[in-house]
Amino acid sequence: MKKSIFLFVTVILALFSTNLYSQAQDFVLVNNTGITIYDLYVAEADSVQWGEDILGDQILNDGEELEINFSGYGDNECLFDILIGDTEGNYFWWEDFNLCELHTITFTADNKLAEPPAGFQPADK
Repeated sequence: MKKSIFLFVTVILALFSTNLYSQAQDFVLVNNTGITIYDLYVAEADSVQWGEDILGDQILNDGEELEINFSGYGDNECLFDILIGDTEGNYFWWEDFNLCELHTITFTADNKLAEPPAGFQPADK
């Protein structure tokens, strides 16, 4: 009986701590674009602001993946746009990802829009 109670409490604590540190929008980005990603922006689909470059001084080489963790969004905020930039200042973007349902996103050279959205200004590095 004590083992059952201990197991139950352990499972509940594990579930609680997982929810505490992860958001519904967290995802893994896989770079199969053929380019090295130097800039990465994620914004709510209806937002006019892109915010800060998630990568900062890091890069994401072709074939690599990166876990993207969110904070500050409710579980019902799901649609996001993603924008990446390469070393030559080219930007590519994707629209309306439902990050509440997608947990791995693989970008390829075939599925990118070649121009950044209107009004996009990259962050200074």
